[in-house]
Amino acid sequence: MDELLSTVDWSRAQFALTALIHWIFVPLSIGLSLIVGIMESIYYKTGNERCAFLHCLPSFHNRDTIIGEKMYQRFGLECMEVSDEVFESPNSLVFAEAANRMHTIKAVMVATLADVPDDFVKQGSL
Repeated sequence: MDELLSTVDWSRAQFALTALIHWIFVPLSIGLSLIVGIMESIYYKTGNERCAFLHCLPSFHNRDTIIGEKMYQRFGLECMEVSDEVFESPNSLVFAEAANRMHTIKAVMVATLADVPDDFVKQGSL
């Protein structure tokens, strides 16, 4: 029996749904900036150097991008999820997190798109 949707179709549907949800809930996203401010205040007041900042990219942390500038022009926000100071700090692990996620994505792509024999996968070679 043929699949109802291909992997590409599922990927497109996921992207469309994610974009739609972000478009519908913009006021909620902007309202969450208060929580970001509270969390950054706690970070600075505790001075805990063991704190780590993780975020799945992309992130609106400054006005250096086209989207960042549009967010500033439309809503007056310099940043949304995180300030540039925290994003660029030594405690920021966003790029290490993205690198780890990249390897996971590659493994999923190999498992779903490649023509790999089942016995090869069962042997733990992949």
